[in-house]
Amino acid sequence: MLILSNKRFEAAPLSANGDLISGTVKTENNTKALAGVSILIKGTQVGTITDTKGEFSMKIASFPSTLVFAFPGFAQQEIVVAQPQQLAVNLSPNNSGASADWEPGPNPLYIVDGKKVDSINEIDPETIESISVLKAQSGIELYGQEAQDGVIDIKLKKEQKKRKKQDERITAIGSGAPETAIVQIRSTKNASAKPLIIVDGVNKGNIDVKSLEINPENIKSIDVLKGESAIEKYGEEGKDGVILITTKR
Repeated sequence: MLILSNKRFEAAPLSANGDLISGTVKTENNTKALAGVSILIKGTQVGTITDTKGEFSMKIASFPSTLVFAFPGFAQQEIVVAQPQQLAVNLSPNNSGASADWEPGPNPLYIVDGKKVDSINEIDPETIESISVLKAQSGIELYGQEAQDGVIDIKLKKEQKKRKKQDERITAIGSGAPETAIVQIRSTKNASAKPLIIVDGVNKGNIDVKSLEINPENIKSIDVLKGESAIEKYGEEGKDGVILITTKR
């Protein structure tokens, strides 16, 4: 049984002709998906992580290859793959006395490019430059008690950082903003898409934010939800993002 150590993994460029390996990672009794599990090709620097559904996919340049699965609080596991396939991986806790119906307690802290994030679901595996896995004590020394269940530190490639700034721009309005100020969620994928607008808990629908008759001076705060987080909370209405506006009532 191997406990995670402080180790840094670099994500090397993938071959254009690589074959795809995909699958899910869950607890040993299949009751809970594990997000943020690091998956590395043994003997190389190629790696990825599972999303919030415990799913992953990555290209393999050659077969057979050994995949190494690691997650704070769980025993590291190695699986040999001989061809493109889907895997169903189950990790066991680093607790010899755990029962069959044990539910995982670890809730690792996710850091992406130096910032704490709640979700890693929107990260494209091929945009990852490196993954660092810190066990509890080392994580606490760097990030405090929030890191008591370990830290998954992800660095994105420089090209991805630049593209992200170009593809998505958020302009928030608040106290002191001009009356013409607006909030925008822009994406090159669908320039005509309109986000769902929620004002003080009231659903205003998928409308152009410019049509809202709100004095910027009366706005207390604005929150923006995107991707999976928006859909999970608001269903299909949130597929193009959600803008939550709270006024000074």
